Amino acid sequence: MGRTFKIWFGPELKELFNQHPELNNLIKDFVAYKKGALLFNGDGIGYINARYVLGRDAPYDLPPVCVDNAYHIHALEKDSQDHIIAKRRYPKNQYKWTSNNALIYCTHWTESHKDEQDKSIFGILDFVTNAHVFNHSRKIELENLVEEFEQAVDRDIEVEKW
Repeated sequence: MGRTFKIWFGPELKELFNQHPELNNLIKDFVAYKKGALLFNGDGIGYINARYVLGRDAPYDLPPVCVDNAYHIHALEKDSQDHIIAKRRYPKNQYKWTSNNALIYCTHWTESHKDEQDKSIFGILDFVTNAHVFNHSRKIELENLVEEFEQAVDRDIEVEKW
């Protein structure tokens, strides 16, 4: 749990996240969740973020959007209709918690952790408010962002420690 993760932000996202504290806090909660320090909790207990709770965390592996190494985790606005319905219907099943908001990310293994398959670097690719709308151009954009992240990590370009 004490591991340090590195986070790379897509060039256009860094400014957006710096301007909106609730999104920056969403990243803090995301990192805590990935470290195992923040368990799925429908009421948001333990969250830094005052606006969102984390829901389904899944790869983009189903048509029409199959993109290697791309994932999304739904971010439900607290006390929104999506959140209230999810709490009532699926109180203990994170996979069923979805909304139109999602944090899109990818991962990278450092050489020192490859044997353990320890994901230690995350690329934050996008935060979308239309998570269920995808088309061919969006898939290509996502593939390009994953490639940009992987090239940045390979060149050891700036990543933030969390």
